[in-house]
Amino acid sequence: MKNIQNDTPSKKRQHGFTLIEVVIALVLSGIIMGAILPRLLGSADSGEVGAAIMQLTTSFPQAITNIRGRRRTCVGLVIADLASNGASSKTQWNQDYAVAVNAAGNTVTITYPTTGASDPDEAGADVVLNITNLNAAGITAAYASPDLTVTYPCR
Repeated sequence: MKNIQNDTPSKKRQHGFTLIEVVIALVLSGIIMGAILPRLLGSADSGEVGAAIMQLTTSFPQAITNIRGRRRTCVGLVIADLASNGASSKTQWNQDYAVAVNAAGNTVTITYPTTGASDPDEAGADVVLNITNLNAAGITAAYASPDLTVTYPCR
C-alpha cells in the first residue's frame, strides 16, 4: 500500500491559553471574589453575633432562673453565680461583662461590651434587633457604643 502525504503544510496545534483568555479569566475571578469574599469574611462575625444572641437570650435567663429558684431572690447576684449556673463568665468576644441587680431585686441588668467584634456597632445593633424580634418575655436590650445593656426579670 502506498503512503500518500498531503502537499499542504501541516497546521501546528495550539497549546495553552492566549493572553486574552488569561486576562478574561482573571477579571472574572476578581469579580466573583469581590462579590463573595466580603460575605465569607463577615460570616465569622455573624457566627459570633449568633452565639452572643444565644448567650444573652438562653444562657443568662436560664442561669438567672436557676439562681432565683434556689435563693428566692436575685439580690447579690454576681458573674460567678451566673458562671456556676451554666452561663459563660466572658462575652462571646472574650470581654468581661458587668452584672447589676436593682434594689428591689426584681431585675438583673447585664452590660455586655461588643469591643471584640470586628464591627462593634454593627454587632450591637444586630443583637438588639434580634432580641427585640425574639420578643422574649421581659427581656429588653439597648445599645450605646460599645456596650449592650440587657435587662432580665428576676422571677
